[in-house]
Amino acid sequence: MQPLTGRDICVRAACSASRDFSDQSFRYAKQLLAADTVVVASPYWEQSYSSWLKLWLEQVSVLNLTFRYDERGVPTGLCGAKNLYYVTTAGRHLAGYNFGYENLKAVTETFGLQVKPCISAEGLDIVGNDAGKIMEAALANLPLEM
Repeated sequence: MQPLTGRDICVRAACSASRDFSDQSFRYAKQLLAADTVVVASPYWEQSYSSWLKLWLEQVSVLNLTFRYDERGVPTGLCGAKNLYYVTTAGRHLAGYNFGYENLKAVTETFGLQVKPCISAEGLDIVGNDAGKIMEAALANLPLEM
């Protein structure tokens, strides 16, 4: 994946207007549309999430494919999947400031996804913490219905 350029955005706008999503550049958005459940895993990085996740969000945010605007200008999700689970790891404790989760939630709710509570393994880099036990505890929080 590459960041979208100005040219890419113009092409996407034309495709959105004509509702022609046959181009291969829409493959990630189409995968999202076909999903029953979405699981996103990314380490907590620079107060957010990885750049790869940002690139994926750019690729799947497609007007008239993953979301549309209603007659009042309110975004309406078009995704079939209803649940998104976000899994993250952090070297420190986030103390309620999981900006990556909050941003991901704001973006993906536009697609019609119900973002479940974050599953997080925190404090992995703190000397004296048992990273294995922290990971086990986080994995125990994974919902069985996934």
